Amino acid sequence: MKKGLAIIVVLSLVLIPIFFSTGCMCAARAAQSAIAREMAREGITVQEDGESATLTQETDTGAVEMDWGSGDLPDGIPGEVPLYQNMNIEWSARESSSGDDSDSNSFQVIAQTTDPVEAVLQWHESQLEGWDSFSSSSWSSEGDVGHFINAQMGSMDAGRRLTIDLSIGQSEGDDMVTIGYYIEDTIAK
Repeated sequence: MKKGLAIIVVLSLVLIPIFFSTGCMCAARAAQSAIAREMAREGITVQEDGESATLTQETDTGAVEMDWGSGDLPDGIPGEVPLYQNMNIEWSARESSSGDDSDSNSFQVIAQTTDPVEAVLQWHESQLEGWDSFSSSSWSSEGDVGHFINAQMGSMDAGRRLTIDLSIGQSEGDDMVTIGYYIEDTIAK
């Protein structure tokens, strides 16, 4: 099921804008039609209002929901998760699943800010350093910079594990800093 959703997302985000920008209206309409058929076959519903869209897919073990353009965080992000305040949300998603041993909710958020990259990094490090497990690394190349943070609170033995993978990056000459959150909240049954 996830493979079908990934194909649909790639087609939607890559092919249709290319067709429209090159003036290939027939190809764009054909791509839209093919995507709509694939979405219906995969059980994906779409809600859109002209400025934002939400795709939802129910599966045997849970649901996947993706949101573009609304600027909203996905529902259910645990309160322990530190989220940077001065950011504009570009994309978000939530996936829930249930297994034999645990229930899991994962959240993805892509956001941007004009705050300095070092200030964004320092704020996140100060919020996450006290977690049970914490690691941070950085890289730079030709003026681009990136920072990665992984933090974990709790454990499955204790009944709940909360994990955050965070990326913070900025390209040379770009005023915007991109923040990417991947959050997984797993609760033992």
